[in-house]
Amino acid sequence: MQDAYLERINKGEETFSSEGLAAILREIFVIGSESESVMMRWAIRLLSCYPIVQKKIQEEIDTVVGKGKEVSWDMRSKLPYTMAVLKEIQRFADIAPTGLLHKTVCDVSLGGFELPQGTLVMANLSACHRDPKYWTKPDQFYPEHFLKDGALVEDKPGFLPYGVGKRMCPGATLADMQIFLMISNILTEFKLTLPEGDKGDVGTQFKAGTAVLRNPKPYRIVINSRE
Repeated sequence: MQDAYLERINKGEETFSSEGLAAILREIFVIGSESESVMMRWAIRLLSCYPIVQKKIQEEIDTVVGKGKEVSWDMRSKLPYTMAVLKEIQRFADIAPTGLLHKTVCDVSLGGFELPQGTLVMANLSACHRDPKYWTKPDQFYPEHFLKDGALVEDKPGFLPYGVGKRMCPGATLADMQIFLMISNILTEFKLTLPEGDKGDVGTQFKAGTAVLRNPKPYRIVINSRE
């Protein structure tokens, strides 16, 4: 990505600059690493609380890839259930409920409202991820939201984990790749279960210092080899 951006800078393209590249890299290594960490914590928690979902992923990987073999990114199209679960984790976890603040660059009319230039605008992404118009079971963890006749639904209305438009997260593909590779390869080798006494409640941590991201409540898990 850096090389492609530098090539645009060297060509003298007006909207590409060294300052812009620095900002993108900060987002990837600072904002991106934190959001990926939060998403992984949600993924581990949800898979521990839903053993049937976890088992279905493992069965799909065992059948398509082979038991104990490494899963690669190019295999994702052959693992529709696994991909559906990961998308549902993103929807249910909803780690960035409002996205980032933006500002209108000119006077604009939006949804019947007149917004003067310089108005701060914050998108309610959480409303999209919980809208019963788009989701059969909006308040439940339900991977079938992203499946139709066993095939993955790629473009699902109301699914905006990375925002939308020109200002959507530039690291979306990288984030998808990371969570797919980490979760699929963990489940290839290990089984995630709840410790004794954990009733499997899933909730949000409301605590100072968690910034704008929605974190899961602290938890413990038990990791056992599948063999």
